[in-house]
Parts: sequence; structure tokens; C-alpha cells
Amino acid sequence: MRTAAAFAASALTLLAGATNVWAQEGAAPAIAAPPPRDAVVPAPAHAAPAGRPKSRVYLGAGGGAVFGRYSDPKLINDNFSGVTTEVHIGVAMTRWLGAGLEFATFYDEVTRTVAGRYSYDAGARTSSLGAGLGARRQAVECLSCGPLPSGGAIVQQALHLHTFGPRIDFAPDPSRGIYAVLNSGISVTQDLTDRTGFMLGLRGGYRFALSRQVGVALEGGTSAQRYSNSFATFGFGGVGLQLRL
Repeated sequence: MRTAAAFAASALTLLAGATNVWAQEGAAPAIAAPPPRDAVVPAPAHAAPAGRPKSRVYLGAGGGAVFGRYSDPKLINDNFSGVTTEVHIGVAMTRWLGAGLEFATFYDEVTRTVAGRYSYDAGARTSSLGAGLGARRQAVECLSCGPLPSGGAIVQQALHLHTFGPRIDFAPDPSRGIYAVLNSGISVTQDLTDRTGFMLGLRGGYRFALSRQVGVALEGGTSAQRYSNSFATFGFGGVGLQLRL
């Protein structure tokens, strides 16, 4: 009995000492109070730095000079030299890959021949090509057109080739550096003839970052278009602008 009483007294003494030590050192865990509603919560480690675009959407536009060939039954030569413009919108799928839609236009002017001035032999074609860089003339007069407007016959008119379809952007760093674009879709001719076909294009360049959201690029590319009885192959170069929202 004395041994048990002594053991109990020792245990109580040790427990009391440990309690005093915890009280002095503050070892007892305290429950943290919730932060006030107006407190600033620090951003997690994986959050984007300040100034980086929060959205994955990007917009762009570009333009420049275009040279190539456009073959059409109404034309006696196929030299094409004009201007091109394009607009696009896309979404970044990963850091280096984006997908979107693009609309582009290729523009030149054509000149209609006067009956009896040019024939269809090689000599006449040489004379037509020498008339000026990019000069393009119709091989025949318009037989199905209505009455000519006052002031004389129309001898020159615009020629547009439009393309529309999906595009895929490849870029190790979307904000700056080299990039490449692959696009395809439908193509439509306007003004001279109305035809619908399909196209395949490739462009690439180098983008300079003006800010985290805006970049300007020097680019070049090529476009191939196929229609029922005509085709077009273009090469172009110019500048592009892209905004990352």
C-alpha cells in the first residue's frame, strides 16, 4: 500500500511540473482566429505575376505585299502583285500551341482589253505583260453584261480573293520570338468571277514584345488556292500585330 501511494504521489508531482512548464513556455497549441474580411490574402505560389494577361484569348491583324500567280480563263496572263490583309482570333491551348480562325484578303486590279488591240498569241501576251508590273487583262469582252454606264466602258476593276478557315499557331514563347502558323479553309474569288474553292497556307516570322499584352512581328508566308478551273499560288511578306487579352 505504501509503495502504491508513493508511486501515485510521484506521478502527480511529475504531472504538475509538466503543466507548469507548458504554461511558462506556451507549448499548448492555440487555435488561430480567422483573418478579418478586409485582410489581404497572399497569392499562391503558382499565381501569374502582376501584369501577365489573365485570359487565353488573343486577337491579331496584319498586312503587306503579295506576289504570285492567279490563273483564270478570263485572264491572258497570270501575274499577281498586290496587297494582302488578314485578321484572326484564337485561344491558347497550351503555352506553345494556339487555335483559332483567320480571314484574309488578297487584292489586285485587272484591266480589260479593247477588241482588236490584243490577240491570244505569244506576241500579244508579251505586250500585255510589258504594260506594267502586275497588269492583268481579260481575254474576252463581257458578252452577258447589261448596258454600259454613261461615260464609257469600264476598262479596270478590282479583283479580290478571300480565304477563311481555322488556323493553328506554334510559338515557344507566344509573347516574343519565332512562331509559325498553319491555316486552311475555303477560298472565294470576287469581282472578276465568283468561284469557291479551298486553300492551304503557311506563314512564319519573328515577334517583338512591346509589352506583356502587345507584340509586333515581321512575317512572311505562302498560300495555295484551288478552284474548279483556276488556281492561285501566292507568296507574301509584311507586318503583324497581336494583342493578348
